[in-house]
Amino acid sequence: MNIFIITHSLTGGGAERVAINLANGLAKRGHAVTLYTDLHYPVTYQPDDHVRVYPLCRNKSHKLIKWLHAIRIIRKGIKEEHPDAIIGMMHLCSLIGRTAAAFLSVPVVLTIHHAVGHRKIRYSWITRFADQWMPMLFPCVTVLSERDKQFYHRRKNIMVMYNPLTFPPVSHIPPKEKIILAAGRLSAVYIKGWDLLIQAWSMIANQYPDWQLVIVGGGSDEDENIIQKMLHERNVSPQTLLAGYQQDILPWYQRAAIFVLSSRSEGQPMVLLEAMSQGCAPIATDNDNRTQEIITASSEGIICQTDALSIARALSRLLADSILRTQLQQGAVLRSFRYSSEQVVKRWEHLLESLTKPIHQ
Repeated sequence: MNIFIITHSLTGGGAERVAINLANGLAKRGHAVTLYTDLHYPVTYQPDDHVRVYPLCRNKSHKLIKWLHAIRIIRKGIKEEHPDAIIGMMHLCSLIGRTAAAFLSVPVVLTIHHAVGHRKIRYSWITRFADQWMPMLFPCVTVLSERDKQFYHRRKNIMVMYNPLTFPPVSHIPPKEKIILAAGRLSAVYIKGWDLLIQAWSMIANQYPDWQLVIVGGGSDEDENIIQKMLHERNVSPQTLLAGYQQDILPWYQRAAIFVLSSRSEGQPMVLLEAMSQGCAPIATDNDNRTQEIITASSEGIICQTDALSIARALSRLLADSILRTQLQQGAVLRSFRYSSEQVVKRWEHLLESLTKPIHQ
């Protein structure tokens, strides 16, 4: 198949990582893949040599002008390349693809990468409006969990599609250090639950002086200062490292014995799945009952309530029990195979083939 993928950039971010993983995975399976993205941003996620990368716009300009140029560029590409399908990453890129493909008989898939209708998070009215009404414009919409699919219980064009893993699951658990790892944008304090994690760590850190909490994630100096202030106020600065943004996070996954997801809201947390694939024993907040679709058994990880005390209790349980840590590390790796790039790309192939058959018959 000939497939177009549209993403805002290749710089950081979960949806951007999904875009490059999907593009690379489809290309490795022999499909022609063209990736449209804004190349004015730094490229931190590298495309496969067989993936063609085209710019969404020629220069940095006003957003409206930029996206009008993008529609024109993609429409020209559609007329020249005749793709079988287009995949848009999140609302805006999907809408650009849908507009560019108007009257050209090319199916466009809208992909939603956040938790839809989350009961504990109030999204902007624009996001809520887009979640509710944009699916009417597309032949297929992908969401990240069965919980999200329930939000669209009356729509038949909604499909659960997992995000593909960046790294293949390990065959053997690598040597682990006494590191508790967390990862995410520092600026998203409330969403990522940094306040909860730091409070939880302060409750138990002095009981485990040889353990260290490592937070990997990018942000401005102001963002880092906010986190540092929290650490200082909770007296856990000496046992905590802010490692900053890591273009290659794999070594941290391989070193860490435990991974903690303290988020109040996630679509499908890639960092959790990546950590599980590398043998980290996972602790994750319930995320409005979405996490139980990833950690499905007590042998795969610990799901806790979204509060500091629950996170502290789960941490303390794992820190004190090396046998349990080892069991969860092994169970997490086995569970992560469900999200391997090969498995997810096959699901995408099946979906795209079902969309294109009526067109070619």
